[in-house]
Amino acid sequence: MEVIPELSSEEFFYDIVTTALGRLQVDTTEHTEYYLVGLLASYARDERTLPTEPLALLLMRPRDPATRTLALKEVGDTSLMLTGLFPETIKRTPVNADYYAGLGRVAYLELSGRLSRSALSAVYEELATEFHKFIEVLAAARSLVQIVSSSIIIIDNGY
Repeated sequence: MEVIPELSSEEFFYDIVTTALGRLQVDTTEHTEYYLVGLLASYARDERTLPTEPLALLLMRPRDPATRTLALKEVGDTSLMLTGLFPETIKRTPVNADYYAGLGRVAYLELSGRLSRSALSAVYEELATEFHKFIEVLAAARSLVQIVSSSIIIIDNGY
């Protein structure tokens, strides 16, 4: 009988993200790499779900600075997840993947500016300026596992 060591969701997604980055020969900062790992792990643990409200409305609604920052993160993260991991969801909407990528870039860029004194500023700036590259990374990560839903993941042992 084969014993398979139990990995935390972060360890599992770290392996997946670094494998995807390597396959695509994408260079990124360690901070951005860990941001992607945390993003995937948070969705896998059901801590996050896709919002029911249109993302553009989240961007347009005036809010206090703290709530605006959270809304920008939600729009950026959701746009990245939809375009990279769940592109079939976009096919059921009246807009295309470029629309979501544009929303994500705008959200991450504004977030980078708002957090200019934070270490996360550079992460959000990289996500904004290289958004399409990170869509490809998440798509490659998706190819390494079978995602049945946002909470059911089947591992392809060949990764």
